[in-house]
Amino acid sequence: MTTTLPPLPDYVTPEYLEKLRLRGGSGSGEEGDCCAIQERRRWDGLDSLSYTIPETDSLVVGNLLISLNDTSPVWRAKLGPYLLKLRGSGRDERVEIRRALRLCDFSLREVLPEAIDAAVKLCDGDSEKTRELAKLAQELRDAKSVLAAYDLEIQEGTEGADLAALAALAALAARAARAALAARADLADLAALAARADLADLADLADLADLADLAARAARAARADLADLAARAARAARAAEEERMWPRIAGLLDELLGTSAA
Repeated sequence: MTTTLPPLPDYVTPEYLEKLRLRGGSGSGEEGDCCAIQERRRWDGLDSLSYTIPETDSLVVGNLLISLNDTSPVWRAKLGPYLLKLRGSGRDERVEIRRALRLCDFSLREVLPEAIDAAVKLCDGDSEKTRELAKLAQELRDAKSVLAAYDLEIQEGTEGADLAALAALAALAARAARAALAARADLADLAALAARADLADLADLADLADLADLAARAARAARADLADLAARAARAARAAEEERMWPRIAGLLDELLGTSAA
């Protein structure tokens, strides 16, 4: 069944979206006191006190936007245009699965190795532990893409290849987290990832709500909080690092919401 979107309010212009200021966490839902999803709901006349992702929109990307909204004021200030792209992005089962798997690839094969690299730099000198960390970071980069495994499964009509790749990637990520902690690196995000990385427990890829939540949690756990690692006391350094990372995040959002996700 196709749901028709109501007309977009006239005030939602490119200029409005560029200047839009959202709040961390949920607000009252009134103008100027909304998180990303509350603002998005206002446009369609939905209850803006709620932050439930509209049924017309991707659950995977909506959860990612919630995570970005609450993680960084730098990233939050840039989300306006992506709320418009989220609107009507849909929940086609195969597209949502591909979005979630691409997000897992990004979190575990791209972002997590960078966080490990930063941890290695903070460790004193060359040691067996730092060499192990560097090796694990490279193994994560070289790990098989779970999205590629899924696409191959669809192409060949096989089953289970994507889950096997996801399980292997999760196990590798957990090993990397444990090794980083053993090296006494202060990596709260990696510790969280180790606790959450048993992605092999995902029983059914068709369960999109669970899959979207998994992808969002993976992104939160594996996000590259590199400014905290490199210059923990310098807020400006953190903001600069988040600015540096934004083009990659924006590219991921464009990929998830563009034709390449279809």
